[in-house]
Amino acid sequence: MEIDKGIRNLNMSKLNKWFFKVGLFIFLFINIVVMTWGQENIGFAEITSQYNQNVLDSYIEKQLERAHIPGLSAVIVKEGEIMWTGSYGWSRLNTQPVTNETLFQLASVSKTVTAVALMSVWEDGELNLDEDINVYLPFSVLNPRAPGKPITVRMLLTHTSSIRDNWTVLDSVYVWDCDSKISLSRFLEDYFTLNGKYYSTLNFYNEKPGEVFLYSNVGVALAAYLVEVITGLPFNVYCNLEIFDPLGMEETSWHLTDLDSSQIAMPYKYDKYRHQYNFFTYANNIEELFKGGAALQPVSVVTMLKQDSYQPYGFYAYPDYPDGLLKTSACQLACFLNMFIQHGEYKGIRILQKETVEEMRRIQNPAIDPQQGLIWHYKELAGCKLLGHSGEDRGVATEMFFCPEDNVGVILLMNGDRSPSNERFVRKIETRLFEEASAL
Repeated sequence: MEIDKGIRNLNMSKLNKWFFKVGLFIFLFINIVVMTWGQENIGFAEITSQYNQNVLDSYIEKQLERAHIPGLSAVIVKEGEIMWTGSYGWSRLNTQPVTNETLFQLASVSKTVTAVALMSVWEDGELNLDEDINVYLPFSVLNPRAPGKPITVRMLLTHTSSIRDNWTVLDSVYVWDCDSKISLSRFLEDYFTLNGKYYSTLNFYNEKPGEVFLYSNVGVALAAYLVEVITGLPFNVYCNLEIFDPLGMEETSWHLTDLDSSQIAMPYKYDKYRHQYNFFTYANNIEELFKGGAALQPVSVVTMLKQDSYQPYGFYAYPDYPDGLLKTSACQLACFLNMFIQHGEYKGIRILQKETVEEMRRIQNPAIDPQQGLIWHYKELAGCKLLGHSGEDRGVATEMFFCPEDNVGVILLMNGDRSPSNERFVRKIETRLFEEASAL
């Protein structure tokens, strides 16, 4: 009997330890979930109605931390002027902070510049938006599934061309720490001609041109190439002469070789898995404690979870550069945005005619996409209808929108990945700045 009692006591002791360990694990897990959920669900109740720089800075920094984005340069424009600028976080992690002069890659916000360049050519009467693009091109572009249906310039600018981004091809032509050695013309000819190096029927959608909105990076690059063909100038040179130089955007370029790379924000990838690794390392240490191992170091679970890991992508390029590789600062981009807000004119310099900008703002195909102008598109945010463009690429997230009703605009340039999990935090920053603009 005494032996049985001792065995029972021993078993109960082991059982109690087991329950204790399981209970502790569950307790830690629940606390982590609660803390994380609480952080991600703080809503717009935080928005203040009166401008306060310290409060605003704290709010933006908090959202960047939640979004796992290293750095941000932001601008508010109003009445044709830059009314506010903000620089947060790191251009180079822990060594070089973001400033108003930091250059960022724009990703698809670049497309708005491409559209302005093409419409500048259109103003000169050398281009018909509803003409078959093959009238202008030195090679033929036809969807093999609809060879009798021409692709027009307007289709390129409204993402209805049926040209598909074949990412097997596009990913293969990325290069790192240099500009692409493949010219825009060479790449596009190889992409669209039957015996071209990059040609595939997968370069086109099944749908016919002009029937469905299907976003196309290569379609916009083809629009930029039309500028080259018609003007006889390389696309980047045309942009310098007709857009960047007149607007005073001196540190703006499509190519790395034209800029001081030390002033460009490094694109970063956030390593979310390190969080999980740290948590389970901590749990394993608890297990060691029960086995009689060394005592735990005095490190809290929260501290372990905040050991963020960011990996630099490095600088990269690709031959279809007019769809995403423009690099500039938020303040320089604000000159371009102000020009567009003011119907083509900025500080006495006219880039486009008023009627041209109005056509770009006009919703082109309401039955196909009720938000799409010529590249520029509309979106709803905080009860306002905004016009502009967003962008994302490897380690790049960007926003450039304005409200046509009051001509207030916001620019966000960031050097971190954009994802469904952090999109709401980017949206909170953008919304907050539009809200704050009313108090400026």
